Amino acid sequence: MCRSRVTLNATDKNMITYEEMPDDNAELAKIETNFPYLKNNTPESCPSLMTEIVEYLSMECPNGDNIKEEHLVFLHTAKVKKD
Repeated sequence: MCRSRVTLNATDKNMITYEEMPDDNAELAKIETNFPYLKNNTPESCPSLMTEIVEYLSMECPNGDNIKEEHLVFLHTAKVKKD
């Protein structure tokens, strides 16, 4: 399934399922999020290393095995609640 606009909120209990995830990275990039920023909204304050982010994306994104660090750009941090 491919959604053109989806917004994910920090308090949203209705996260989209794996089956609802877009089929390609162009559609994945259209998913909007609304998470609060971390106190220091900088790449250095991000609790995850870029290598960890790339590893995660390689497993979770369509064609993720093609993602490299140089393909990613820092936009902002996000405070995401962990269970």
